[in-house]
Amino acid sequence: MKLLIVIPYFTFGGIEKQVFLISKGLQKKGIDVSVFATNRTNQEPLKDVLLKNNINIGYLESIYFVKLKKPIKRVLGWIKFILLIRSYNFDVVMPFTNHPCLVFASSWRFMGLSQCLYQYRGGSPKKDSYKYFWKFEKKFRPQYIVNSKHAIAKLAIVKETNNNNIHFIRNISQPISAVVVNKEKYGFLKKEGELLLVKIANFFPQKDHLTIVKAFKFLLDEGINDIKLVLVGNFHHSKSLHKEIVDYINRHNLTDKIILLGSINDTFNLLTISDIGILSTESEGCPNVLLEYMDAGLPFVASMIDANKEFSPVEQHEFLFEYRNVESAKNKLKDLIVSSKKREALKSINKTFVSSFEKSESVIREYLALIRK
Repeated sequence: MKLLIVIPYFTFGGIEKQVFLISKGLQKKGIDVSVFATNRTNQEPLKDVLLKNNINIGYLESIYFVKLKKPIKRVLGWIKFILLIRSYNFDVVMPFTNHPCLVFASSWRFMGLSQCLYQYRGGSPKKDSYKYFWKFEKKFRPQYIVNSKHAIAKLAIVKETNNNNIHFIRNISQPISAVVVNKEKYGFLKKEGELLLVKIANFFPQKDHLTIVKAFKFLLDEGINDIKLVLVGNFHHSKSLHKEIVDYINRHNLTDKIILLGSINDTFNLLTISDIGILSTESEGCPNVLLEYMDAGLPFVASMIDANKEFSPVEQHEFLFEYRNVESAKNKLKDLIVSSKKREALKSINKTFVSSFEKSESVIREYLALIRK
């Protein structure tokens, strides 16, 4: 059985980590897995990890025929893309994110595939504007997969189907106990007596980095100085946003307080020396990074969205803030920073909560059942 997984980048965000864990799990079950990206970037840490684990990789940049303005060029691009996929002789495709899902959900039958496992990741789906693709998607109907319960009803409305046609499969959480941790690797980031705040998210506008940077500055303005903020994530997706943040940091002389670490593939090493996790985002399916924070024993501050409520214990909900509200984010962070008692209490609560997600075998069995359906 040959499975093609399609993602936008070989970076190391939440989706990419899940793709690696899914690929590795299915490969152990005898599935021939290939992971193709639709874009190239300067930093591609996932590519090296996949190759190290003997998982095939490739690129599908020609998928962006969908952006061509002239209809005849779009149709010709579509035909060429279908023929390209047919040439690989895959059996099943599992696309992630907008363009891969759009194209494969409407074309998988033409590509000679037996299944399309449409991976929807996000809590607020929007119906695509490509009407001719949508017509074929309704005709061929892929298997829809979501990783959060709150997304089921929303996706059912958008896709004009019922809840029974949508499969809920949780994210795999890889516990820190399953990897070899090097606590010294990022020790240089933290001075004695400092609290290390960390936000792990690639630089997309909806990930709202600027709100956190501004909230952090206001904490310093209030005299809370024994803190440092580390931003982890690939910025090649949105260089203008990255520049805006760098300019803000330089303008306010924050270079010794806010560290931009770039994309790393060993976040567990960083989290073991961190004190507070942060997730500011407009929407999520299952926020993988929250699972990582909790497994590392970190309390966290996050935006008040359905996903962050669903995937956190009730004790954490008081530390959810209004999206893009700098003052609210600052106050929630301050509440945790000044109270070691609250941080310590949440440490054990969060580790207990996330332990129920560490069942990779059952998740892989659910994927196998769909692949072989």
